[in-house]
Amino acid sequence: MHKIMIGNFKGGTGKTVSSVSIAHALILKGKRILLIDADPQGNSSNWIEPKGIEYELADIISGKISIDQAIITTKQGFDMIITFPDGDLRRIAESQLIQKPYAIADMLETLGNKYDFIIVDTSPAFSPLERSIALAVDEVIVPVELEFFAVDGLGQFDKNIQELNKNWRSKIKINMILLTKYNKSFSRHNILLKRITQNQGYNFYTIRQDAIIAESIGLNQTIYDRDSQAKSAVDYMNVAVGL
Repeated sequence: MHKIMIGNFKGGTGKTVSSVSIAHALILKGKRILLIDADPQGNSSNWIEPKGIEYELADIISGKISIDQAIITTKQGFDMIITFPDGDLRRIAESQLIQKPYAIADMLETLGNKYDFIIVDTSPAFSPLERSIALAVDEVIVPVELEFFAVDGLGQFDKNIQELNKNWRSKIKINMILLTKYNKSFSRHNILLKRITQNQGYNFYTIRQDAIIAESIGLNQTIYDRDSQAKSAVDYMNVAVGL
C-alpha cells in the first residue's frame, strides 16, 4: 500500500484537481484506491458529491468511529473519506493531533493492504493536521502552478519536509512535481519550466491548461467522466503510470 500526500503551501495550484484526477486515473489502471479529503474546505468532497455520506474524516480523528465506517465508494469506483465543507476537521485536528501526531499514520495502518494507493488531498497550510498527514505517507506530490511566486514557494515547502524528516526521524520523499496549468504559448511558462526543471532529484510532469477541468468541476464529474482523451486527462494518466 503506497500512501501519497498531495501538498503545497500555496492555494490554487491544483491540489484537489490532481488528487481526484490521479485517483480516477489509477482506478482506470485497475488499482484499488482510497482518496481522503483532508482539506477543511472539503473541495474534493464537494466536487465528487458521493452519496450515502454519514461520517467525515473528523469523526475518525476524534475516535467517534473507525476508519472503515467512514469509507464510501464513489461512482467513479474509488473509495473515499470525505470532509464536510463546514465541518469540524480543523477544530478536531488542532485539539487531537498536537498531542497525537501519529494518529493518522495509526489510522491508515489499520487498513492493511486493502488498497494499492491512498491519496490524501490537503489544504495550503502546514498545521498539526498537515504534519500528521505527512508523517503517515510515503511521499508527497507537489502541484506547482507555473507562476513566479508559486515556483519560488516550492523551495520553502521542500525545506519544511526536510525539517520534518530531521526532527521527527521520518523518511518522507518529494519525488514528483506537477507543473500545472501549463500553456506552451505563454513565454513566461516556458521560462519558468526551464528554470524549475533544472532542480535535481525530482521527476517533473506538466499538466496542460485545459478548459475541461473547470467544466468537469461545474458538472460534478472528473475529467475522465467528461473526456478521457482530453489534454489534462492524458497528462494525469502519465502521472499515474509514473507511480
